[in-house]
Amino acid sequence: MAYAISPLPTYDPNLTLEVSSGAGAFTPRQAVDTSGRFGMLYDASRDKILHNSRLDLRVKHAQSRRKPTCYVEKYESQIQNLLKWYNIYVELRLSVALEIVQTGSGVGALNTYSRVIDKCTRFIVYKYYSHTEYLSDADFERRNRIPPPPVDSDATHVTVLVNWGVTAVAVLQLVPDDKNVARVDTIIKKLCYNLEDNYESPELTDDELSCLKSIRHTQVFSNIEQLSKISSIVELYQVIRRVKSNIVIHQPCNYNFCSLQHFFQSKFVGRFVFREVEPYCRDKIEDYLIHLSRRFRLLSSKINQDYPNVHQTRKNQLATVRSRYDEAKESYKSLIHQLQRSVVGVRRGEFSYHKIDEILFGNQNKEVRTMMDLCTSSLSALEEKEKFISNLVASQFTYRDATEFDIDRNDDKQSIESKLKLGFRNERAICSNDDLYRQQDSKWSELCKKLYEERKQKPSLKLIYVDFSDCPYKLQDFLIFPEQSLNSTNDQSSASRRESTSERLQSDGIKNILLIGESGVGKSTFINALVNYLRFDSLQEAQENPVALMPVSFILAVGDDFTEKLITFHGQETISTEDFSGVGQSVTQYCKSYLVTIPDHGNKENTIRIIDTPGIGDVRGVDKDDANLQHILSFISNLQHLDAICILMKPNTSRMNVSFRSCFTQLYAFLGEDAREKFLFCFTNTRSTFYTPGDTARVLKQFLAFLPGKQAPFTKQNTFCFDSESFRYLMAIQNDIQFHTDQQRECNESWSRSTTEARRLLNYINNNMLAPLVPSRIQSVHHAQLKITRMVRPILETIRNTLRNIILRSYQSNEKSIKLVPNEVTARAAICSTCRLHTDQIVHIGEFYIIRDSLHVFSNSCQTCKCSPDEHYPVDYNLGYELSSNGDENSRAQTMTDMEELCSVSSELEWFLVHSNSSSLKNPFLRGFEKMIEEEAYICSKNTPNDLNRKLRNKLEKLKKIFEEKKDELMKENRQIMFPEIYNKLENIEKIEMIHLQMAVMKQPEKGMPPFYEYQTPF
Repeated sequence: MAYAISPLPTYDPNLTLEVSSGAGAFTPRQAVDTSGRFGMLYDASRDKILHNSRLDLRVKHAQSRRKPTCYVEKYESQIQNLLKWYNIYVELRLSVALEIVQTGSGVGALNTYSRVIDKCTRFIVYKYYSHTEYLSDADFERRNRIPPPPVDSDATHVTVLVNWGVTAVAVLQLVPDDKNVARVDTIIKKLCYNLEDNYESPELTDDELSCLKSIRHTQVFSNIEQLSKISSIVELYQVIRRVKSNIVIHQPCNYNFCSLQHFFQSKFVGRFVFREVEPYCRDKIEDYLIHLSRRFRLLSSKINQDYPNVHQTRKNQLATVRSRYDEAKESYKSLIHQLQRSVVGVRRGEFSYHKIDEILFGNQNKEVRTMMDLCTSSLSALEEKEKFISNLVASQFTYRDATEFDIDRNDDKQSIESKLKLGFRNERAICSNDDLYRQQDSKWSELCKKLYEERKQKPSLKLIYVDFSDCPYKLQDFLIFPEQSLNSTNDQSSASRRESTSERLQSDGIKNILLIGESGVGKSTFINALVNYLRFDSLQEAQENPVALMPVSFILAVGDDFTEKLITFHGQETISTEDFSGVGQSVTQYCKSYLVTIPDHGNKENTIRIIDTPGIGDVRGVDKDDANLQHILSFISNLQHLDAICILMKPNTSRMNVSFRSCFTQLYAFLGEDAREKFLFCFTNTRSTFYTPGDTARVLKQFLAFLPGKQAPFTKQNTFCFDSESFRYLMAIQNDIQFHTDQQRECNESWSRSTTEARRLLNYINNNMLAPLVPSRIQSVHHAQLKITRMVRPILETIRNTLRNIILRSYQSNEKSIKLVPNEVTARAAICSTCRLHTDQIVHIGEFYIIRDSLHVFSNSCQTCKCSPDEHYPVDYNLGYELSSNGDENSRAQTMTDMEELCSVSSELEWFLVHSNSSSLKNPFLRGFEKMIEEEAYICSKNTPNDLNRKLRNKLEKLKKIFEEKKDELMKENRQIMFPEIYNKLENIEKIEMIHLQMAVMKQPEKGMPPFYEYQTPF
């Protein structure tokens, strides 16, 4: 009986068996696993052949009447999914992506091909079926008489057809030589034609052999192991003919499985369940896993490379990177395992699709990506260090690590020189670190040049490079020992630089303290309490004039009958406060800083800036947490310096919130390893645990040990235990609540303990955190992502305005241009995409119609319009325009250069975002181009004449096409752009005047923080 729907090929092209059907009860599969045999049972939920279980079926054998097929294909664009290109069945592709199925070196391993696919790539596909094993139509009709499988079997199907033979896919990379490529293509086509013929194929001529040897790489994927080991197309051509004739070594090419429900439906209904995954979900998982596995394979290949100089001189760094890789590997495997269980559960009807979404979009996914980012950045630093040391060795420098000499943060130049133990007559040492080398490369080159000249005059001189990158002593400038005329000028500039840096960062005496914690941990209450602890030595003193930086509101059960009473106290805060009544929602929705001046007993003053942040673990979901984290990171990047990071926690926590773990890890990655000494751990409500961290200590230690790289210290010295209940007692007293004597005594003791801890905290920050973190010097993958997303609007608006001026100057005889005028915003603002497209927002400037910025006040929702929050995008500045006269031929040429450079670099920046895969904003430049084109189209539809705007729209569309082509080119090359390279590009871009003006307005140093970010309260 023939079937019209996707029948499986059999031995006879003119015959279609009932068991060759590809529909209904039948499930065809390519033989990714070639160990299957006729009659074996099959678990379709795992695409697994059950070798120890089979049905007693009568097999029929038939020799093939089919000829081999062999053809060549070529592509000029990167193929993201080679299994899809090869038409592997969709469910089997998903199982391969999930690593449920072990593919070996056959066609199932095509997606592991790592080379770039471009116009010089060729695919040779060969298929030959030698014989078929199958269940006859007559036996299939009598299937109900067959004994069922064991009751505990996981089987869903049975193998009813096996096609044996040879399959192979050879991927060739040709040399990019047009003349030679054409010749190679001709010979390859000849090979394919010869291999399709059953007769003995002619041998290749010497000229053809010589031409084929120019192919620079060949990789074969085949069901025959012997063929998969071949790395030459000539050898493949010769061997595949012998393999075709040797039927003994042939392997299964494909199978057809029949559902066991079709065999035993009367007795075992519902037992052999298999459901295909819904296409929308299946495609989503497969695309996700292809990208993730490709990143992991790249990491694996890099970690296994040889780093001889690093291995010899910086074993700890190499061990750290490999440790990070091992942690990323375990996390990756855990994620894959969870997805495996969920997909198998969905196929068996045991799980819902919601379980899969939780994994794909949940915190573990973010954690895996973060760990991969950390590993990638570490490998980038390792490769850079290996290259740097190699160059030093080539320049006859001896490389030494400063940690070998026990140099610490309390050393000075004299003690450092003493510890280096130099032979003064024959040795010169230059001290530097990675940051100095990168940021002052011209000065480094000049110093090296002078040292080379000195060695030229004195050939016996030994030059030593001392690396301070991992040393507790933080260099502010290069040091050269012994000090002679060479570095006298350098010493003066070094001292001047250190003094200048110190003055710039700490002349105001302000300590910036960042407060991070889960939603509901009580950060706002803690800030109110901490200020009172620092101001008042006793609870009695605090009762006379308590301080609340922000309003206080909580329910307190009072009296013998536990009557609930609302306790309130109006704070002094002028910052807009978001208040949510929903449990688990973060009350603080934006970062806010509180500038507090605290007198001490020596009549001196301490000024601290406490930065309150949105809580992590908001019940509104992962997206809200991600948005909160991005806001926190953006706020940090605007600080001139950061002195301490206080992690606020509750005692006796048995398990750390997954969202908090993920966000903490990302914060750690953003700030870099230098931040590890800046972490402090503060615990609230510790009266019940005798003013200790309780069980949380164990959980926190495990988590800190999990973090990649150097571990942040968690000791008694940087741990502080408070009891915020005494502050709540203070607020209750202000509301005329009466307490028993025992309660008063407990609260007095609590206040005394918390006051002591508060002063210890402040002293620790003042005495132990002398060298602040400087966010402007941070370099990490996360920081680079943040800088890119903040520069999207300035870059795109510069491109659009550049095009306006090009069109304007070609249109007008006089030299006029439109100038961008960015203005600082005075409130949290957003632009509504819906309201923006309105005729009253259009202004006329220099023959152009322009949609002006109409900013809406936006917090968690818009306070200006009723449009959906999804229609709003936040902005950091308001963009205005003015007409000016400044155009000459030189500036016009420069403008065109800027536009072309911006378009090219924007593609690279977006590729970096996509490749690093941690940004919450996907394809921001492409979306920006589309938004600008949409706006210009709207302008043209509402205004006439519109020639200039129409030209602008056309140019934007052309530029968008160039942008996409450049991005496709990067995708073809699968180019890895490391974040140090990104920083160089961003630095160059920001020098462009139009972009610099916009970025300058966006940056809000703390001295000029607007009122909606900071509240000042002098004591």
